[in-house]
Amino acid sequence: MKTIAIEVPLVFDHIGFDTDDEYDRVEPVRVAFWKDEIKSLSVFTYEHAGCSIRTTIDWAPVAARIQKSSEIWSPIYRGQEADIEAYQRLPKQTLSSVLVEITGENDHSGHPWYPRYFAELALYDAFICANIAFPGSLNLYSAHIPASGENVVQTELRLSSYNFEFWWVESLRGHFPKLRQIPLKEVREWYAISRVGGQSRAQSGLERAVFCLFHLCRSDNYIDGIIWIFHALEALLETRVGENISGMLRRISLLVEMSEREKKALKKKLKHAYDLRSAFVHGGYEVPHPLHNEVIDPTLGHNYGEALELQQFGMALILSLLQQLVRLRATKYHFREVFVPHVGAP
Repeated sequence: MKTIAIEVPLVFDHIGFDTDDEYDRVEPVRVAFWKDEIKSLSVFTYEHAGCSIRTTIDWAPVAARIQKSSEIWSPIYRGQEADIEAYQRLPKQTLSSVLVEITGENDHSGHPWYPRYFAELALYDAFICANIAFPGSLNLYSAHIPASGENVVQTELRLSSYNFEFWWVESLRGHFPKLRQIPLKEVREWYAISRVGGQSRAQSGLERAVFCLFHLCRSDNYIDGIIWIFHALEALLETRVGENISGMLRRISLLVEMSEREKKALKKKLKHAYDLRSAFVHGGYEVPHPLHNEVIDPTLGHNYGEALELQQFGMALILSLLQQLVRLRATKYHFREVFVPHVGAP
């Protein structure tokens, strides 16, 4: 059976991270992750219409750039000067590639977009695995696959890990929901079973939640994000669409350890987000202009900040639930509520 190998170019316009908060605690672990663990996210395989597809992502240029940037900027946090000239000598872009090997043929395999699709799919899968293992570790917001020929336009990935990175720092400061670092090998094994092939339609609650996170990571519209968050929670927790939040809270409590204070805070935030979703879906939401500008209209600041905060919290909650499922090695599960009668005198 014929096998063709096509190298799909991958360009990073910017490699860096969005916050330097808790730098001394985060940076050494992040650099070690990119040095030692990221290689396990190189190879992904797919089956499609009689073709077997193997993708190999070359992370080496990205890892080298992260290592070099850390060497340049880390002295600042020790009270020393950074080597600005060394930074200025670094290339503006980081060039990498995804090798796509296609075994077999189908009606689409000869088209130039076909290997590009599977390269992009592998990057999506790598993105979610990396960020479940180490929240905020892989940011593909500035990554793109360049145009190829006349009919294949540039593909912008636009997958931002900012909210994961933000809440990783919040977790280090003791805030709920708590995120962890999990060995990437464990995440890969769990994901390989949970993600059924490379289909585009979710086949399980887990896949629905992961696909929702992809939409959230690509979206800049925070009110839309509230909708995706509840869709993901309903999928993960097996609650009915539009069900009140009491059942959601009970099931979250079965998965995630919380103090009474944290339970009350979670209930308050979910209620707030639910009310916002209801206003948006059923009417009553004060719709801003797409060109909303907080300087022109200062009243927008509160609404924008409120929706952003709820989205960050919701994404962290979803990620914490996924991390717990990885730790439990749960690729399939169901919830069961039990009634236990007591016979006799009270």
